[in-house]
Amino acid sequence: LEEEDDDDQDDDEASSAAGDVALELQRRALELIDAHATRAGVDYAALRTSPAMRAFAHQTARLAELPSIAALTDAQYINVYNAMVMHATVVLGAPHADASPAERAAFFSGATGAVYRVAGDTLSLDDIEHGILRRSRDARGFTADDPRRAKFVDSGDDDDDRGPFDNRIHFALNCGARSCPPVKMFRDATLDEDL
Repeated sequence: LEEEDDDDQDDDEASSAAGDVALELQRRALELIDAHATRAGVDYAALRTSPAMRAFAHQTARLAELPSIAALTDAQYINVYNAMVMHATVVLGAPHADASPAERAAFFSGATGAVYRVAGDTLSLDDIEHGILRRSRDARGFTADDPRRAKFVDSGDDDDDRGPFDNRIHFALNCGARSCPPVKMFRDATLDEDL
């Protein structure tokens, strides 16, 4: 029983550390967006050369140091997703307005390089949105033989720790399009209320 208590404490500490990294990324992303917002949108060219952007990029490296990709909660993954979309847009450029569906898919699937090391795993924006947050069982989620699938896809069991997919998450994710919901900070304690 003592070992189980130690494991629970380790899980709580890992989740807390993961939450700190996710919140810090989102805080920095919001500051960058705020500092580079214009009437026409975000000035990504100016943002790209900002010293604050270099500090933000350094912070993204902390994701790789997390103990487990399962240590992050839905609120934390929403924050990471929104921050990573901003980062990928700055570094790689956003898919242009008249991009084909295949070009847009390449950006979000990681084919263009928009992938991140999180706790030793490589995750694309699609992995975070569809595999983790939406718990998709289709081609955009984790494939049946992907070991990450067991951690994130709702098994249908009542005791599933992550719970079923919450459709309202759609209203928290910002893929960079003008029609997306505004980017904001999400916290575990208020996620239900915020959605």
